[in-house]
Amino acid sequence: MRVTYINADAGIPLFGGKGAAVHVRDFSRALTELGHSVRILTTRCGEPLADWPVPFEVIAPAPDAALAAEERGLRLNRSTFAALSAPGVGALPELVYERYSLWSYAGLRFARRHGLPFVLEVNSPLVVEQSRYRQLGRHQTARRIERYLFSGATRVVVVSAEVGEYVCQHGGDPSRVVVAANGVDLALYDQTPGQRSGGERYTVGFLGSLKPWHGVDVLVDTLDTLVRRDARYHLRVIGDGPERGRLEAALSARSLSAHATLVGQVAREDVPRELAAVDCAVAPYPRLDDFYFSPLKVFEYMAAGCPIVASRIGQIESVLEDQQTALLVEPGDPHALANAIEALQREPEVATRLAGAARRRAFERHGWVHTASVSLAGFDGGPR
Repeated sequence: MRVTYINADAGIPLFGGKGAAVHVRDFSRALTELGHSVRILTTRCGEPLADWPVPFEVIAPAPDAALAAEERGLRLNRSTFAALSAPGVGALPELVYERYSLWSYAGLRFARRHGLPFVLEVNSPLVVEQSRYRQLGRHQTARRIERYLFSGATRVVVVSAEVGEYVCQHGGDPSRVVVAANGVDLALYDQTPGQRSGGERYTVGFLGSLKPWHGVDVLVDTLDTLVRRDARYHLRVIGDGPERGRLEAALSARSLSAHATLVGQVAREDVPRELAAVDCAVAPYPRLDDFYFSPLKVFEYMAAGCPIVASRIGQIESVLEDQQTALLVEPGDPHALANAIEALQREPEVATRLAGAARRRAFERHGWVHTASVSLAGFDGGPR
């Protein structure tokens, strides 16, 4: 099937390092592995990745950088529609797939004009997120576009049940909503993980983009509790983001800088090696009223064979089972998190059992090919 994938979010360069860019690339590659022909229309490309074969065609309609974000996004619809309709791009797609962004609606317009199925992928309630954490102009326009997309899509693919509820509350038809959790590139983790270090340090790993909702404060409080009990505990933070400065300041204020290593952003192919250097991995989310995430870090931890301690919240509870594939603790409770980490340190056989079970689960149901299959099930001639 010929699939055109639209990524109109200027904050997600196709070949960038953030999780959203990884999602776009890995999902698109999974579509090609399933036998589909994929063309990506992306607002920004970024620098192509070394030694990463690009199995899809890439077209980049250029936004006007001089305009405000809202106006730039709205005007981009015209160039996106033109790019979709250009005679030089070859045969019409058989399906239009779009990653939901605040201002883009050209994909649905194009699909309707040509009688094509339109699948919208929704990763978060962007109107709420933008209003809460950043700044949102033209709020009513954003709401109208959101409802137009949610109500008009042939199918809405959501990354979690919580996002699905949001879609249905804002115009989506529940019968057209499909949950397809985020995935992991299993090829990066083909090699069976070796024995964890068991050395002088006990290293607690965190992988992520250091956003306000990632539990950085919980992480620092947990490390403080652990180090007071045993100076051998060490925190390894893999990734970068807006909370890095605050994290560094908090570690310094608690005299914990010597007990932490901030690795920064690493290349995608280096993540498995980084995770192999930790003794356990954490997802320390605080208590949030609307936890709608499908955390990429959790699937990476699982595939890497890391013993995991995570907050008992949202989709995490359906992906990980307490005492079976991970240890789950109450969100935002640094003492509970510290106690669970300490339990893994003291009982390495339990840690090994949980890590092995989580890794098997990742390979059974959380690869990107599985996610892509669920997302487009029925559009290849089967029942819809």
